[in-house]
Amino acid sequence: MRSSARAFVVVAVVTAGLAAVSSIAGARSRSADARDPERLAALAAMDEALARHDLATAPWVAVFPGAALLLAVLGVNLLGDGLRDLLDPRLRA
Repeated sequence: MRSSARAFVVVAVVTAGLAAVSSIAGARSRSADARDPERLAALAAMDEALARHDLATAPWVAVFPGAALLLAVLGVNLLGDGLRDLLDPRLRA
């Protein structure tokens, strides 16, 4: 595989991974002070209760962002596969 094709594949995989990791980190990061464990536990319990309520009453709040993330990661992976197929001379018969 040529170095440019390899670079495109690596960029596609890294981009998809970064999108997934950043969405998880963004969902998990809250403005709670880690030095106060009681407050942190209370906020975690409140977040969990609100999330369960939101999921029960408005499931699209979780479904649409999850579907958008799925499509973004899938699109970047398919783009990387397509570029690899296009640029790799060993795959041509």
